[in-house]
Amino acid sequence: MSYLAPPTLNFLFANRVKWTSGHDSYPIWSSEPDIAAIKGVFASELLADDSQHLDISIRYLANGANHKVYEASHSSWPMTYHLRIAIPLDPCLKMESEMATLEFLRRMTTVPVAKLIAWSSRTDEGLGYEWCLVEKIPGVELREVWRKVPREKKVDIARAMATFMAQIWEPTVKFPQIGSLYLSTQQQRENGPSGPASNVSPRKVKGDESQQLEFFIGPIVDGTFFTGRRRYLDSTRGPYDCCHDWLKALIEIEQEFLRSAKVVLDSRSQAPTEYQEPEAWTKVVPQDIEVEEEYFPDEYDSMMANCEAYLRVLPKVFPKNEYSVGDRRYALHHCDLRSANILVDPESFDITGIIDWEQTSALPTWYCQHYPMFINDTNILEDEEPPIPSTYDEQEKSYNRVRVARRDWWHNNLLRQKFDQRLSELGWIDWLPNSPRDKIKSSFIQGIADLSDDWEIAKDRLAAIETMLDDEEKSESSVMVSSTACHES
Repeated sequence: MSYLAPPTLNFLFANRVKWTSGHDSYPIWSSEPDIAAIKGVFASELLADDSQHLDISIRYLANGANHKVYEASHSSWPMTYHLRIAIPLDPCLKMESEMATLEFLRRMTTVPVAKLIAWSSRTDEGLGYEWCLVEKIPGVELREVWRKVPREKKVDIARAMATFMAQIWEPTVKFPQIGSLYLSTQQQRENGPSGPASNVSPRKVKGDESQQLEFFIGPIVDGTFFTGRRRYLDSTRGPYDCCHDWLKALIEIEQEFLRSAKVVLDSRSQAPTEYQEPEAWTKVVPQDIEVEEEYFPDEYDSMMANCEAYLRVLPKVFPKNEYSVGDRRYALHHCDLRSANILVDPESFDITGIIDWEQTSALPTWYCQHYPMFINDTNILEDEEPPIPSTYDEQEKSYNRVRVARRDWWHNNLLRQKFDQRLSELGWIDWLPNSPRDKIKSSFIQGIADLSDDWEIAKDRLAAIETMLDDEEKSESSVMVSSTACHES
């Protein structure tokens, strides 16, 4: 990456997206969306006569990590609608990819997702932010009622989720590349300039228009590439033809993250005036540069060497030509299937919707075929069914954390069995990636995630991986020798 002079201006410019400090940081909105502009979006998309917009009732509904959600109703509408407004973390790509994913799921599966009315990945219009307008999905978050759901209904939920997952993992709806999903016309793809992102540009689309568009795999939407100042780093976003290329890009963004931090710290004297004061600099380094100045310089060489070590081992875990280019091996992966993102009817507890598809990508089986997060916890087998805790309310004196945990572990193990049973009924036998090689692959990508935060853990993980690779090679050699001996005898 070539840096502006001074280098601090690459990351400390005035109109950057700022983030809170701390481990669970989140982006800070530079301004509140204008209510009049919000009402204008609802009116222009849902009312034949704009003069009726004064009668639209708008309610601020929620503030997620990356969105603000507004709910609107009108006497002439048969239902309620939601407007999700996005903070500009990954301009255009994140919105366009999520909309394509929702359209794909509605066309190709029975997974219950929001129906699209319209969306805009442009920021040069009245609202000033990207937005999407959808029909409201009825129901409540599963986490709000989970303790009230009878066991038999929890089993129904687990089985329903297995049905949905099987549809997404079905070979006929897999993709030939790793990346995120987008929509365009065939003509756009044929006539547009070359390059993976050439057909992804800001636009406004109505929901019925999206049904005429075709799907293609484009740049991956992953927070690794846009969280904090990573958005402003050079990176390779794909699409990738194989796991090797994908993992290489993940390692390289970690290298660039570390390298750019050192450049900024080394050029402190050239920082903008407002950051020259020690107090301001002490605050901005961990918050915007995202390193600890006290330790980073001494650890830098070790961290960079660690990245190089991962690049060295990469071909052993993910050979460049492991599979034929074009094989449909990659399935859509929802990275956050927790109970907050599953909506259910508050009375029947039937699933009414699955939300938060904004960072969905087409990924390999070893990465995406797992239990949903809300039942995927510690696998501890109890000889007997643990007693039901006297209370699940943490505020009550009789609350016992250990008893609650034991009951949850036992119960979720039961639900995983029901999940397996449903997949078996659908033809998915031994579906969970659990081979020694799958474990090595999973450990390798976990190590990459720690390269810039917990580099010593990443180093230890790589050492363990190399031991597993050596054991694997010895085992294969032993089998070959044994086979040769049998053949000669």
